[in-house]
Amino acid sequence: MSYQFDAVIQYSNDFEFRECLRKVFQMKRKQDCKDIDTISNDENNYDSNAVFDSMNYIYFITKNEPLFLEMYEKAAAKMFSTDKNIGLSILYSYDYFRLFHLCLGDFTNTDVVFDKNNINYINLYRQL
Repeated sequence: MSYQFDAVIQYSNDFEFRECLRKVFQMKRKQDCKDIDTISNDENNYDSNAVFDSMNYIYFITKNEPLFLEMYEKAAAKMFSTDKNIGLSILYSYDYFRLFHLCLGDFTNTDVVFDKNNINYINLYRQL
């Protein structure tokens, strides 16, 4: 299992968003099919195993961290849920992925203090 904590995440459309997800989850790309449109081809190349493994890893390293638990609960509430795994999934949606990824990068970087004063945490929390 691996996750690209140091990947630069920038997107302005759905295609770029999907490419960023592929990058951080290190999805393996299957062979492209030339007979279908780009979006369908992209969906066919979705590596659900890489996503499942990466998200389990992220939850494992953050499940005892109060700031992440708070974010998971707040995100889950958007779907009228209290399930932290649903919250984690929401944080990988288009609206929150970039900021959540920055929080993960800060959290795993020993040179950065990740607390309630962390600018990436503040920005994500406000957006939620």
